[in-house]
Amino acid sequence: MAKEKAKKKSSLISKLLGILIILCFVSAGVFIYKYFDDINSQWDNSEVALVDAEKALAAKTDYRKEQPIIGTVIGKIKIEGLTGDMPLIEGDDIQLSMAYGVGHLQDTPMPGTFSGQPAVSAHRETFFRPLKDVKMGDIVTITMPYGKFQYRISKKVIAKPNEGEKIFNTEGIEKERIVLITCYPFAAWTSPDERIAFYADLIE
Repeated sequence: MAKEKAKKKSSLISKLLGILIILCFVSAGVFIYKYFDDINSQWDNSEVALVDAEKALAAKTDYRKEQPIIGTVIGKIKIEGLTGDMPLIEGDDIQLSMAYGVGHLQDTPMPGTFSGQPAVSAHRETFFRPLKDVKMGDIVTITMPYGKFQYRISKKVIAKPNEGEKIFNTEGIEKERIVLITCYPFAAWTSPDERIAFYADLIE
């Protein structure tokens, strides 16, 4: 009798474990589907934003004098040899800016001011994924309604949580230097806490 009860208990445990494993696989499948669906949506959004970028360039608005609102497409950015043109959008808001392209951080100067440190940010899964292959000396081109500006990548910094001062340090800048920021490491499946920043100096 005891053996029979133990056998039934063991069978029940096996069934529960089987159900649990199936649920885990289903949950993983849903997560992966949503993950890649979100990535595809961002690329689709960027195609629309690039059309708006062309309109912005044609309008010739000088955003160095006129502050755009968050979500405004203000230009284009390209990492030569690694990416095509990507929309440059005001703000680092996840829904209004970074879901469509590369976000320009509002509290930093506009590209083309010839001083200070403009900062741009994008997701490591999409628009800034190619940063994993960046080499020192690579060229970043930013096209704004008031001109085209090129920068040469000169260094990188990896910052842990609460080390924002490492990324936004402007000490020793003699001319304009742009910083490209994304999450790090690139291979992580979860949202990583670290950030990687690439610095590029304006080419005279």
